[in-house]
Amino acid sequence: MLVALCLLSLIAIILTGTPDTLLGTGARTEDLLSALSRTLLGFAIGMLLFRLTKAMSRRPSLLALVPLVGVLVILLLPKHIPFLEVGSVVIVFPALLLLAIRLEPPAILQSAFVVLGDISYPMYMIHVPLIAPLVMVFDKLGLPLMLYPWLFLALVAVAAYILVIWYDEPVRRFLRARDPSRRQAAPVAS
Repeated sequence: MLVALCLLSLIAIILTGTPDTLLGTGARTEDLLSALSRTLLGFAIGMLLFRLTKAMSRRPSLLALVPLVGVLVILLLPKHIPFLEVGSVVIVFPALLLLAIRLEPPAILQSAFVVLGDISYPMYMIHVPLIAPLVMVFDKLGLPLMLYPWLFLALVAVAAYILVIWYDEPVRRFLRARDPSRRQAAPVAS
């Protein structure tokens, strides 16, 4: 079923004619089919990889940084490189995910990885609404265009961290206090 979902998603991506803008779809209503196809493809590939690797052990390694750096590099590369986006979604991201599934960060980096995990969803949720205001601020400050992605990433990460500390964690504490049967998720054991 997951393989069929992967194939149907790929066909939809091809039919919508958006393989070269695949990473940026979803923020506009007219991109809905592309965004849904990309999301379903990522979900299906992720589930396939999870099922294929769930019995495998994880080992601590500095190579656990490779998926993080790989995603950053791809997202910060100039757009409109032929096949970059579809190649990233179909080949590179799954390969990075497979590597991330197999490797555990060394003990010295585990707290940083926990923080990155905590801020990942808030970053996803707030990045699109922050693009236009931050670009306006960067323009008014006369900053070099090449700094925009790096500053944007840093500012969105800080905003996401603030959301985790001032919103997410207090709400979770409140909900746990109201329902003691709710348990806090435990980190995945290696």
